[in-house]
Amino acid sequence: HFALGANFDSVASNLAAGYEITLSPTVSLEETNRQTIEVVISDLMTFESLGSGLFDNGDNWLRIASAEALPSVNDDVRITHQLSIASGTSIVLNSLSLEVGPASAEAPASYGSLSLLDDQDDLSETTSFTLNEQSTIAEGSLLSMGSSTFLFLDTIQFTLADQLSVHGSLVIGSSSIIDGREDGKIIVSSAGIVEITDDPELNLSIEVERGGLLRLTGYYSEEGLNGSGDILNAGVIDVEVNNGVGLGIDIVNHGVMTFYFGQESAGAFELTAGSETTIATDGLLI
Repeated sequence: HFALGANFDSVASNLAAGYEITLSPTVSLEETNRQTIEVVISDLMTFESLGSGLFDNGDNWLRIASAEALPSVNDDVRITHQLSIASGTSIVLNSLSLEVGPASAEAPASYGSLSLLDDQDDLSETTSFTLNEQSTIAEGSLLSMGSSTFLFLDTIQFTLADQLSVHGSLVIGSSSIIDGREDGKIIVSSAGIVEITDDPELNLSIEVERGGLLRLTGYYSEEGLNGSGDILNAGVIDVEVNNGVGLGIDIVNHGVMTFYFGQESAGAFELTAGSETTIATDGLLI
């Protein structure tokens, strides 16, 4: 909100492509003067994806306004294709926007995805991925990391220094470490889904807005979700127990938290011993 007569140079947002922005004046009945607002929508992306494949393949990138051959620490990056980051790689970006690319007469719309996955060799490697500014996973897009199998040898280090807004899907698997520094946190919007499998380490806050979904699933590990982070839920948390789900971080539930025990479930839902974990709720536990 801006008062009449206010001067400002720019208003920035981290909205992904496709969102509508409405400007409407609020003027009192006694106000007779008139103002003109000039709106200039600028796209400050410095790299856009051109094709699918490895992140470090220069043929998959369109360089718009960068001195670098590949996206790096000063770059704002848009991905509308399916890219993956090789094991053992370290990447730092200013910001990331995963979006759905436009359809054309020649091709349907393409969804943006970025995967940080195990290369399934016999080496234990660390893949590091850092976002320094506000970033977005648009509806229909996907960011995935880690594994849903017990054979995972590599470690994924994912660091946020600012907010990541999830309107699409974020999948976090085993052997992932999610760190937040400064303003780093994950916001799950009304259209967003975050799936956490087995035993990643969470060292930041996840805020689930009304309509958003957070799914905790246990397949191969009973250690569960641990770390110094926490979860604030105003939406829905689904806990799919299967072979066991452990929890070592605090949850404040203002929405709905549902526990699913299938006919073949062999495990239990347990709070991590010694973690002093609490689940505080004024919502529903089912």
